Amino acid sequence: MSRREYCLDGIKFIACMIIFWTHFVGAFYSLCAVNPGLGPRMEFLLTHSPLKIFTDSAMMLMIFMMISGYLAAGKKIRTFRELWQAVLFRYFRFVLPFLFANLLVCVIWYTVGFRTQPAAELLHNDWVRGYYVIPVTPYLAVREALTLGSLANGPLWMMRHLAGATCGVYLYSFLRERIPGPLFDIAAAIVVLGVCHYAEHTLHINGMYLVMACFAGILLKRLPEVGEAKQEKYRMLFNVLALSGIALEAQGYVTLLKCIFGDRIPSFLLWNTWYCMAFSFLFLWAIRYAGFPRKLLESRPLRKLSEISFSVFLIHWPVIAAFSFRLLLRMANTMSYNRVFVIILAVTTAAVVLLAFVYEMTCGRLADKLAKALQTAVRRRWPVS
Repeated sequence: MSRREYCLDGIKFIACMIIFWTHFVGAFYSLCAVNPGLGPRMEFLLTHSPLKIFTDSAMMLMIFMMISGYLAAGKKIRTFRELWQAVLFRYFRFVLPFLFANLLVCVIWYTVGFRTQPAAELLHNDWVRGYYVIPVTPYLAVREALTLGSLANGPLWMMRHLAGATCGVYLYSFLRERIPGPLFDIAAAIVVLGVCHYAEHTLHINGMYLVMACFAGILLKRLPEVGEAKQEKYRMLFNVLALSGIALEAQGYVTLLKCIFGDRIPSFLLWNTWYCMAFSFLFLWAIRYAGFPRKLLESRPLRKLSEISFSVFLIHWPVIAAFSFRLLLRMANTMSYNRVFVIILAVTTAAVVLLAFVYEMTCGRLADKLAKALQTAVRRRWPVS
């Protein structure tokens, strides 16, 4: 594996952790109808730079999708058999982890249970109230896994978008082998934008911006590589560009506009999904050629932690719903909410990382072995020349 891919693995782990922290903060503070009791200093820390980047997963979702599109675009697909096998294998890679995660949720439902409803009452949080209302039966767990649904594990909703988008990238690679040239790329971009717009505004399928972010990974893959000499010469510039992409997303963009325009910011400059996607793209392009930020992402601890990235994503919400809310109900009114928030956040973070390692070594490895066995069986029956 190249250093650049190690860098991307480190980014994916951080992205998954930020998605977890965003859901935690959403449950315990930001999506509550009223402030549960956080003090003004804690509120300021959670809603302003630099900590805001750790409590707002919008950019991390974009980055996660772009990395997936970037990696999918590197797969050469020349024949129709290679195409349908790539799509089928991608389905295996999603369904099996989904299945084990959903079965884990099913076990929790029938044993210790989830505490979403009493926690939602205490926190005045309707978002939390919407989870684990119906029983997570074995049938529901299997059905939601096969359809990549999210009734058994809410935060997994975006994985259906990811699976579909990466299969779309495979289709693009297959067609581009037959229709090379810039006109096809322009036509493909128009089709993707049109389909996403229709799905979002006519079919009311939320989150289609994530599909566009995944396809943006193709552009990231197609950009010319920067030579070693230029990398060394402009290393500081790449460092600044990479860090500025993060800083602008973490309220830096809004702060900059206020410094320039005051309260009269032009409407077309107001923060929106397109700016978030642009800053995510800037970060991913620049970080590959940066100096110390890239070395940090390639460090041995992050290499090890990157092995549990997907497991963190799969199990973090069941851990919050079954464990964190139970702690909240026991600790409520025993101390200030600031202390309760910090203690539960620290304990839950440790629990999620530890359980993700256990999950990866057991269910994760089993799912991986099953996926490889299915791939081998398919290739043996329908070999690719």
